[in-house]
Amino acid sequence: MALKIKDGLFLGDADTSYDPEFLELNKVSNLVNLAGREVQNIWAAHGLVYLTFLWEDRSNFRIFSENESDWDGSRLYPPPLGEIVDFIDGSLKHGISVLLFSTKGTGRSVLAACAYLMCKYQWGFEKAFDLIHSKKRDVSLNK
Repeated sequence: MALKIKDGLFLGDADTSYDPEFLELNKVSNLVNLAGREVQNIWAAHGLVYLTFLWEDRSNFRIFSENESDWDGSRLYPPPLGEIVDFIDGSLKHGISVLLFSTKGTGRSVLAACAYLMCKYQWGFEKAFDLIHSKKRDVSLNK
């Protein structure tokens, strides 16, 4: 099941990413796959654009690097935040809706949505998380 975070930005699970009716109805043609090892980009051959991350659903998987040398400063935000923000903002600027999704849509995609809101609006984690949690009660983030 998907939820609307803001105009043109949706959060969902693998089933949502496979649902042609949802994608068409909401004009989603750009997708951020946060579970690339588990969920296939099935619509890529049909022209939909994917930004894919191989994030794993386990508590000791490190998504964000603690090493600042990994960031060359070419983007406003360090990877992978810069890629996510640029992809979403570029899509929305051109009137293209975006779906952030992971396998269950309760962890990795929620984290990416929170990170986007934090970067875009200069919010703290609590404010971003509270917004998502108010719309989606089954949130389950790994530490």
